[in-house]
Amino acid sequence: MPALSPTMSEGKITEWVVKEGDKVDVGDVVCDVQTDKATVGFESQEEGYLGKILVPEGSVCAIGSLIGVMVEEEEEIAQLDIDELTRLAAAGSDASTPEPATSAPVETPAATPAQPPSVSSEDYEAQLHAQLESAIHVSPSATFYLRKHKLLPKDVEATGPKGMLTKGDVLGHVEKYGANPAPQ
Repeated sequence: MPALSPTMSEGKITEWVVKEGDKVDVGDVVCDVQTDKATVGFESQEEGYLGKILVPEGSVCAIGSLIGVMVEEEEEIAQLDIDELTRLAAAGSDASTPEPATSAPVETPAATPAQPPSVSSEDYEAQLHAQLESAIHVSPSATFYLRKHKLLPKDVEATGPKGMLTKGDVLGHVEKYGANPAPQ
C-alpha cells in the first residue's frame, strides 16, 4: 500500500481498475485507494502484468503492505508461488482488514553487498522475510525477482524513488553480476 498523502497511515482499496493478468504501463491507475482525506488513483511505477491481487476491494491495510504482485512477462504469472504470497499477506494482516489480505511491509535495509546465500532454502526465505520487514522499500516485483535469483535485498543497490529497490535494480544487478552479490 503506497502512501498517497502525507498524513495517511492506512488505506482502503475501493476498486481494482486493473484485473489479474492485465497489462499495466507506467502511469496506469491500478486501483483506487481511499485515504484519510480523499479517494486517489494509485498509478503504477512499473510496466508489466498484474500477476495477483492480494488485497480485495473493501479491505483496509497499512502503508507498506503488499496489495498485489506485478510481473515483467505474462508467462511469469503461472510461476507465482500463490501459497507463499498468501502466507506473506496473512503475516502482515491488520485488525481493521476484513480479510487477512495484507503483508508485512515490503521493506529492507540499505543495499550493501553481502555473500551469496549459501544456506538452505528455508534459511534463505527466513533471511529474505526478515529483510523485507525492515526499513527500505522493496517493490513487489523486485521481491519476485529476488526470489527467482536467490538474492537478498541487501545484495542489490537500490536506485528507485526514496531509496526503493525496484525490479530494474534487481534485473540490472543480475545482468551485471549474475545471481551473486555486488562486489564490495
